[in-house]
Formats: sequence, structure tokens, C-alpha cells
Amino acid sequence: MAAAIIISKKDPAGMNIKKQLIELQGFAPAGRIFDSHEIYQKGGHLLYTLSGDTIFAEHLDQQLSAEVLIFATKHQSQSGIPSLCLHAPGNWGRAEHGGTERNICIAPASLLKKGLQLLDKKNKQYHLHFEVFQEATHHGPTLDLPCMFIEIGSSEKEWGMELPGRIIAETIVELIKNPIPPAISAVAIGGLHHLPNFNKITLLDPSIGISHGIAKYSLEDIDEEIIRQAMERSEPPASFFILDWKGLKGEKERILNILGLFSLPVRRTKEWAGGNEDK
Repeated sequence: MAAAIIISKKDPAGMNIKKQLIELQGFAPAGRIFDSHEIYQKGGHLLYTLSGDTIFAEHLDQQLSAEVLIFATKHQSQSGIPSLCLHAPGNWGRAEHGGTERNICIAPASLLKKGLQLLDKKNKQYHLHFEVFQEATHHGPTLDLPCMFIEIGSSEKEWGMELPGRIIAETIVELIKNPIPPAISAVAIGGLHHLPNFNKITLLDPSIGISHGIAKYSLEDIDEEIIRQAMERSEPPASFFILDWKGLKGEKERILNILGLFSLPVRRTKEWAGGNEDK
């Protein structure tokens, strides 16, 4: 799996992770330039620096030779809670932060699952005490290769901290150098943006990985066409849906009717130990 790791010159967390990849993980100059910045390399994997924001790097996959794109960036939230997180990019509705309206990217469920497991393990190993989670699918860019964002959150203080940068760098290297156990893809629907009940499943169940997550604030954008995208733009293609039942607000009947148009099983988070549903 040849990976392209992508950071932005404008992103302090990305630059922190880049420093760790070079100084501690053996990425060395490749003798080439991209977007006015030197490319770094480790084996068959390349580290690119963009001049602009990663979320606006539309169709970047058409310019790179890679099988998967990993964006290493900052995570910003109003809560300001220190965190290590990851997610697939895409827009269920309007494209307010890059990407294309009603277009989601190809979400590598196995890579996201293993990434979450590694972040959780290293967070405990290094006694960092950050929150670790996979987020709902959100923001740009528009891409047609499997891709994911892996992030340090949630404020300027954490973006520049050496240890979170080191953990993200180590996680990236472990993801790209070792074979990834195949996961069964599931599309998660309902609940909070940071998918707390689905993260429990990802960490507890040895076989299931969440490809795309649809938080309750995006439910109004969900219809047959976008659900079909979520199924098909999961890698591997989605095998079933998981619902955070109480996190569907007043949309339960409508969502079930849409999912009933497809042949995939529908399950609920409460089927897994620890998967309590939102109230």
C-alpha cells in the first residue's frame, strides 16, 4: 500500500507531525518538489507539504501516485477538549468547508479501525490522557482514492505539543508499514459528531470498522442517493448499517424507510456491550 501523507504549511499540528515523521520516523528528502515544498520519503511512502489548506485540496489524488491518502492535520472544536481523532472526508449536504456538495470520499474502514486502535493504545501507553475518537464524515476535499484525516485537537496549545505529534507520527508509520487486518465495513447513523457509541464498537469488536459516520445534525440531508454513496464509497463496500437509535431524533421512521430500500442488515448500537444509545 503506497501512501501519500499530506500536511499543510498553514497548519501548526500538521507541521508538528511532519517534524516528528522526519526526526523520529526516518522520512528523508526525496530530491523532488511539490507545490514549492520538498517531498520526503520512507520506502514507497511520500510526505507532501501543501501551501494551502488540506480541506481545499480538491482532486489532489489526480496529481499524486498513491493508493491511499492520509491527511495529518489539526482538529478544532468549540469544546477545546484535547484529543486525537480521525475520520473520512465528505459532505452529506452543503459543502461549507471544502469538497463538493452531497459528495463523500472513499472511506477505508480497515485503516480507520486500526488507526483508532493505535491512537487508543498509544494514548494510554504514553499517559497522554487525551480523548480518542473517530468523527462523523465531514468537510473536503473531493477525492476518488481511499483517504482519511488523522488529527490533533483541539486548540493551539495541543497542536504544537511534541507528544501528540509523536503519537500521530508513530500511528501513521505503523499503518503504512504493516499489513492491516481486514475489517467488515459498517455505516454508522445517528448520535453525536464524535460517534461515542460507535467508537466503543470499533474498539470492542475485532471485526467491525466504521467507514462513514452520519451524526444526528446531518440526518436532514440523508436520502436514498446519499446512503447509496455511503455504501459504495466504503472500502470494502458496507456490509450493514448500525443505528444509534436514540440519536436519530425524530427521524427514526424516515431513516428506516430509506434503509429498507437496500438489502443490507440494520443493527443497533445496543447489540454490543458498552454500546449504550444516546438519550
